[in-house]
Amino acid sequence: MILFSNLTPWSILYRQNFTSQISNTSCKKHYIFALLYHSIVMTEFGICCLSVVPVRAEPLERVEMVTQLLFGELVVINSENKNWYHIRIVYDNYEGWIEKKMILPVDEEEFINLNKSPVQHTMDIVDVVKKTSTSDLFPVLIGSSIRNISENHFF
Repeated sequence: MILFSNLTPWSILYRQNFTSQISNTSCKKHYIFALLYHSIVMTEFGICCLSVVPVRAEPLERVEMVTQLLFGELVVINSENKNWYHIRIVYDNYEGWIEKKMILPVDEEEFINLNKSPVQHTMDIVDVVKKTSTSDLFPVLIGSSIRNISENHFF
């Protein structure tokens, strides 16, 4: 189900109609394989590196906020529309739109490592974490996910 999340019912129907018009069975198989390959390989991932990010119902700032991402949450990027990503939150499978600048894209290997790594959740209303690469202190909200923890540093 996750592998084909970027194929909408309309695009599947369109592609089925297109493939039914291809007479050569070999060409049809290659076309379907290419679609499946694109669906599987082109999946992108990201992690929220801001304290809180609004997730919207549509790719516009003025529309309803359906949920929020907290610092450290992982997402699967289903598709993009100009400056927006349509995402699925790994933790609860909520879907919605966020601005591209609001998350840090990660490759599949990093995503798998982050998803498997131990997670600590912040318990104070506002907590502070220290970024390893710059030693900057960064405020995060209660419930944020701190991954790859090593001496109270992240990333």
